[in-house]
Amino acid sequence: MMQSGGGGGYSSVGGGGGNNPTYSRFIPKGWKMQKVDKSFDEVCKENGWTYKMGSPNSSFERTAKIYDSDGNLIGEAHFGHKVYYGPGNKRIVTQDHYHLKSDKDNIHYVLPDKK
Repeated sequence: MMQSGGGGGYSSVGGGGGNNPTYSRFIPKGWKMQKVDKSFDEVCKENGWTYKMGSPNSSFERTAKIYDSDGNLIGEAHFGHKVYYGPGNKRIVTQDHYHLKSDKDNIHYVLPDKK
């Protein structure tokens, strides 16, 4: 199913806002990241993006392909993404985030906790 919104530009890739969002899940120290203060749906709507949510895998992780207003694939979002970390190399759920293909580095746009 495609989700969509209106708008244009890239105004909500992070920063600003006075709603004091929280980021309670694990964020690996090695991530190049930018915190976003809006939900994924709000970011998509503001930027005129659509997305197609994939089915959960065996670990209940979900990904969504992100498309611009012309239908071009521009990124991917990760929900419930797990990494191996710490003593015993345990799997830990990371903060939901997305990546844009236009970035030269692997930047994680970290989404706030759901309200």
